[in-house]
Amino acid sequence: PNSQATAESLDEKTGVLFYTQVNKDGVGCWNSYKHANEYSADTTDLVATDSETLVFPNDLKVDKEGYLWVLSDKLPVHIHKGLHTDEINYRIFQTPVKDAIKGTVCDV
Repeated sequence: PNSQATAESLDEKTGVLFYTQVNKDGVGCWNSYKHANEYSADTTDLVATDSETLVFPNDLKVDKEGYLWVLSDKLPVHIHKGLHTDEINYRIFQTPVKDAIKGTVCDV
């Protein structure tokens, strides 16, 4: 409920699909190996959410070394109020997949 993804990336090692959660200022996950036949609120989780640093999670990728990369920006703020050059407007996050899913329903 109340979700919208603009990008997704699959970690083939764990089977975890990561996807942006624009309406939730975060990144979601679903373990396609563990829950292959069910995609629901019970089998998905948020691995990160922050209304300051993940205002608009624009893109994400899992690299070949098992790191999740997330690009966020303040696009909704730019559209309505313009670009504020005295603030951080773009962020790039990186974390090991195993750390991102730890403690979530996506954990292997």
